[in-house]
Amino acid sequence: MKRGYSKLLYNQRNKDETIMSVMKRLFGEHLMSRLIRTQNRELSFRCITYNMHRLTNLIILMMFST
Repeated sequence: MKRGYSKLLYNQRNKDETIMSVMKRLFGEHLMSRLIRTQNRELSFRCITYNMHRLTNLIILMMFST
């Protein structure tokens, strides 16, 4: 089983799980939408919001570190 996994790709799993954990903590773990199409849209908006949140935090850190 160990030989079947690429070490580079498998180590990316930790990053994915961390991001999902942070998103669940920030935005909650349940979706409000009922339809699959709107659930996908809601998840997309959550991803966009997470990326914007992360970007603003990095900008603020850069402003205060200089």
